Amino acid sequence: LNTSFDEIINSYDLILHLETIAKSYPKLYTNDNNKNRTLDKDLAIARNNRLLEVYGQNPKCIVIEGCKDIKEKQEKVIKAIESILI
Repeated sequence: LNTSFDEIINSYDLILHLETIAKSYPKLYTNDNNKNRTLDKDLAIARNNRLLEVYGQNPKCIVIEGCKDIKEKQEKVIKAIESILI
């Protein structure tokens, strides 16, 4: 396609990496509170880490760590977006 990985990864204006709750609070990562969840904890963490390995190469990648409260995570996302826009 006549391009490189660096060109592709650096073409994004912003990358928000939402860390899996399994990484920060493994006891909260359960199918009991999310019926759509199909990965076990270890696989979720492995995929999370792999995605960050790739997308983290973009200087505009912001990592939103896992939070116990989804509203707290939402607020962090909003602040991250605002920091880029302002």
